[in-house]
Amino acid sequence: MTTAVRHQESPPAISVLLVTYNHAAYVESALDSIAAQVTGRPIEIVVADDSSTDGTTEIIERWVADRPELRVVVLPPVGNLGITKNYWRGLAACRGTYVAVLEGDDQWIAADKLERQADVLDQHADLAMVACRVVLYDSDAEDGHVVPLMGSDRHLSRVTSAELATMNWFATFSACMYRTACLQRISPEVFERVSFDWAIGMAVTEFGDAGFLPQAMTMYRTHSRGHWSGKSELDRLDQLHGLIPQYMEIFGERLALPLQQNLRLVERQILHLQHQDPAPRPEPAAPLGYPVPRVTARPPRVSVVVAAYNHERFVVDALNSVLDQTFGDLELIVVDDGSKDGTWAAIQTVSDPRMRSYRLGENQGGAAALNIGIQEARGEFVAVLNSDDMWAPDKLRRQLAVMDERPELGAVFTSARFVDEQGRPMPAGSVLPWHDVFRSHNRSQAQWLRYFFDKGNALCHPSILVRRRFYLEHGLYDNRLRQLPDLAMWVELVKAYPIHVMNTEDLVLFRMLTESANTSAVTEVSVARTFREHLIVMERFFEGCSDEMLVEGFADVMASDVINTAEDRRVAEMLLWLNAPCPMHQINKVHGLRMFYELLGDERCARLLRVREGIRDLTFHEQTGALRGFEVSGEAPWTALTSPVPAAPLVAEKVPTRALLLIVLDRMRRTPFRSWPVRVRHHLARSR
Repeated sequence: MTTAVRHQESPPAISVLLVTYNHAAYVESALDSIAAQVTGRPIEIVVADDSSTDGTTEIIERWVADRPELRVVVLPPVGNLGITKNYWRGLAACRGTYVAVLEGDDQWIAADKLERQADVLDQHADLAMVACRVVLYDSDAEDGHVVPLMGSDRHLSRVTSAELATMNWFATFSACMYRTACLQRISPEVFERVSFDWAIGMAVTEFGDAGFLPQAMTMYRTHSRGHWSGKSELDRLDQLHGLIPQYMEIFGERLALPLQQNLRLVERQILHLQHQDPAPRPEPAAPLGYPVPRVTARPPRVSVVVAAYNHERFVVDALNSVLDQTFGDLELIVVDDGSKDGTWAAIQTVSDPRMRSYRLGENQGGAAALNIGIQEARGEFVAVLNSDDMWAPDKLRRQLAVMDERPELGAVFTSARFVDEQGRPMPAGSVLPWHDVFRSHNRSQAQWLRYFFDKGNALCHPSILVRRRFYLEHGLYDNRLRQLPDLAMWVELVKAYPIHVMNTEDLVLFRMLTESANTSAVTEVSVARTFREHLIVMERFFEGCSDEMLVEGFADVMASDVINTAEDRRVAEMLLWLNAPCPMHQINKVHGLRMFYELLGDERCARLLRVREGIRDLTFHEQTGALRGFEVSGEAPWTALTSPVPAAPLVAEKVPTRALLLIVLDRMRRTPFRSWPVRVRHHLARSR
């Protein structure tokens, strides 16, 4: 509960401004969500009721009378002022260092909303305000989704005044907390026009940027009776078209350009709607009853995140495998990534107080949806599960036992059993060549880095249990990557923490679907994308890796393990990419050549290469002209070098059997015997 008390004489830290007009159906829920806030800061509640006529006033009076422990200031009625002037008098009455706004038909859905936002303003004195993500809930359709979808890759974003003028990123006053000193500097002219949350945001950010917290902590309710949401799309655009020129007058040259761009966009949208044939009204779907996510005060020990997309057939089994864990102190956060099938409806059939579900209005990508779930997580540990996979019942309990025994670990992984679409175990032969990839031996941090360099990924993503502080310290997944966002994350993980793999524990049922149903399927597209994404991951592969870790992991293939200068380090890395023999050598060499080119353009590195290694520009010419090592399709082999990134396909073309045999024999001759697969060497030894 809040710590605000009636008749408190000291100035409050936070003023909560409740602005309402004819919200009898919703205002009590709004007030209850204020009282449910957990904070150690003194607060006051200021109620600005614009002379409601539907019983709202009486509901507020009863609510206040029942809570004498709270400090509530109900502003006296002065007639119907209208939304802008009612806001003006409400803001003027607030005495807190910060002002958080809640409209009477909205509610807060996170108990720590005020505390989180105040913390941000405490820590960032240059911010004028902070907003949060909201659940945009349509009361009439009983459905909703999360907005805005910005900031899915970070824990705090910044938005400038010009960026707000280009787009109203913050959907409602109810998502915002303002620095009172900045509100007091706003020109009175802003309140003499029709000014909604967008105008106030542009005005207050003249004195500092806006912060954006990615947690969905507000439910923004839209309904046919709403002042703004009750309008048609064309009516809203027409009103904006009239307001933007007024805002251009108020804000002047400071925001003239972005507002002018916004005005042109609105005009195009109006023309499009005016010339568009009216679409037939679809049959109303059965209401899903969008569950309002509620967060309890005490955080659980484990947050489980499931990102779902078009897995209607599998998602319920995945969710139940979490809720049926023998370890129960968990929260389950489900993010539907704009599924086109019945996934969202299937999610709603699962009911458990530990589960919160969020729907994205449009598909964002697997890593973005996963990040949104992690941003919502509150546990000490985070576990991830794909919406088509399942866990063994004691997975979390057994992993936590390892974490408790070894507090130095950053994460614990397990092995997995491959199953088909029906959940039946698959024979090893049907998932070759990587059926046992998750049974990796445990290694030091440096040795894991070497493994990723040599062979790529070998950790089962839906098996991870990781300390949440790792994501807070090192960032979230890169949604620009589709095949390898997990590998990019593991590279950062092992540079920061030791990890442990329970390599004999098949605690994940990893479902292999048909060719296009999940990203694990091997297709020409996925292989080509994997090749290019490996090049991207390599760009930061050694960033943050100490010299000691580099030497420990790679001394056996380094030209010199003496690193005294930054130039020594860069040269050592380049030679590794070019020369270290491993299954990933062809891809590594592409990155090595790019780095080789850069180092030759650096005078000190070029001098070091020539003196120590005898390497010069002509050496680079030889390397870039060498065809060996590039698997190139097409009539001319040099076509692989005509683009910035040589497009060396990793999928073999269809060729006659004799030609294929010659290729295989040639590769065998060029591959050292010790690098052949163990099974092949064993078979040849027995057949001699």
